[in-house]
Amino acid sequence: MILTVKNNLPELLKFWEYEQTTPRWFRETCRTNEFDEKDYLDWCAKMWRIYGLLDNKAAVMVAKHGTRAEIHFSFLPDADKSTLIDELIQIRADIFCSGIEVIFGWVAKQNRGLRKICEQLGLTFYGFRRFSGESHGRVIEWQCYGISQARILVAKPQKIVLSWG
Repeated sequence: MILTVKNNLPELLKFWEYEQTTPRWFRETCRTNEFDEKDYLDWCAKMWRIYGLLDNKAAVMVAKHGTRAEIHFSFLPDADKSTLIDELIQIRADIFCSGIEVIFGWVAKQNRGLRKICEQLGLTFYGFRRFSGESHGRVIEWQCYGISQARILVAKPQKIVLSWG
């Protein structure tokens, strides 16, 4: 389901409200303490697409940069995680079917849960790091995870004919 600020304001605000209650390291990493509700909604409005999943208890925000898509992930704690990867794989396929060639996202090194989700989706650590922001007096290391459309193999059944002759 595609979410918009105009049509899905309550659902989107739940993500911002939840992030205000997360542990300090998470708020500092996501910089949620630096913007208010209006800033968050303005940011959401600039997204190319926002996919709601898990009955809108999770969302993938997608910013389009030419043929590249930068993704951001929001997740409420009461979401049923049993179908998360399946739904994310469908979203990945939809993004690639829209002409996107590369999907990437920056993940805080300390966020092991999100790194694991990226890896389950086939996103790999590209080796790019950036250092920005601060949490508990330490600089935050960001790691770039991504996947190119070329890495997605679509297996099609083929008829193989063997002949000796």
